[in-house]
Formats: sequence, C-alpha cells, structure tokens
Amino acid sequence: MKSERQKLIKKLDTIFSRFIRQRDKGVCITCGRSQEWKLTDCGHYIRRCVYQFRWNEKNCNCQCKKCNGWNEGEKDIYRRKLVEMYGKDIIEIMEADRHKPCKISIGDIRVLIAHYTKKLGGTNG
Repeated sequence: MKSERQKLIKKLDTIFSRFIRQRDKGVCITCGRSQEWKLTDCGHYIRRCVYQFRWNEKNCNCQCKKCNGWNEGEKDIYRRKLVEMYGKDIIEIMEADRHKPCKISIGDIRVLIAHYTKKLGGTNG
C-alpha cells in the first residue's frame, strides 16, 4: 500500500510533467522535434531520483520519447542546450549540488502541487 507521501509525489510528478511539456510546447530540447505535448516526456538532465532537482524547471525540459528513452536522455546535447539557455555557471552549480542531501517534506510537496496546479490554470488532470 502506498504511503501518503508516495501518493503526493506521484501527483506532483504528473502535474509537473504536464507543466513542463506544455511550457515547452512539445519541442524536444535535444533534437528539436516538435509534436503534441501529450506524446512527449518530461526529461531530466540530473536524474529525477535527485530530489532537489526532480521538480526544478531548469533541470526539466520536454524531450521526445526517442531522445529521453531510447537514447538515454542525450545528456551531452542536453547539457550543451542548458548551458546555452542558462549559462555554464548555473549548470555547474546544479551539477555540484546534486550530491548534497535533500529532504522534502509532505508540506513542501503539497505547496509544489498547488503551485504547479495554479500554473496550469487550476487543472491537474
């Protein structure tokens, strides 16, 4: 049986993924392919198991299924695109910070759910 925390993380993952894919209008950050956002993934530069970056808008971008899945995220291309977008210093800070411990509370998760639900116009379905 899933805990309340696990259920909230799943809900936040769903809402955040939808936000990222709609924000990027279905355009893959790594290959530039454009398709309907519903057919794409929310690709993470720093793996999603690293909680301080799991729901970070700079770390997450729309990716096509080929780049995100079959090509394992195209990390070299992904990094280059992020450097173009945000600058090398920001990406190097993110890369260094990925090893820092991070504890996210149920309250924090609820705040993020509300935040991204609002950004989606109040719908989370």
